[in-house]
Amino acid sequence: GSPRSVSTFEPVSSLGGYEIDRIALGAMHMACVSSQGEVFTWGASDYGVLGHGMVKRFIFISSKDEWTPRKVMHFEESSIRVASISCGDTYTGCVDDSGGVHTWGQGSFWKLGHERDVDAWVPGRVAGLS
Repeated sequence: GSPRSVSTFEPVSSLGGYEIDRIALGAMHMACVSSQGEVFTWGASDYGVLGHGMVKRFIFISSKDEWTPRKVMHFEESSIRVASISCGDTYTGCVDDSGGVHTWGQGSFWKLGHERDVDAWVPGRVAGLS
């Protein structure tokens, strides 16, 4: 779909069938967690803030904005259930049901807690935090 403005609350139809337990808002993106620990993100994808990885378009590598919720497959592929989530302006973080902390998005100034000062296009676990 494409973005549109609304003046009243309305259900997010693409999340039908999922029981949503948690929701977080960033500057230009959103994230939510289902009762089964699944993570969905949508909005502007700058710095990899949505956690869906990179897309190669011709000679450019970028990410794709998502105007409807899309599941962050990293957690499902890794058999990780997420318990809570939070969004910053240009990054996203969550805690899994084992207490592990995962972050992704803009990594400048080591704000993600990873070993490198670079953006993370998919979630990465923060070593030493649990």
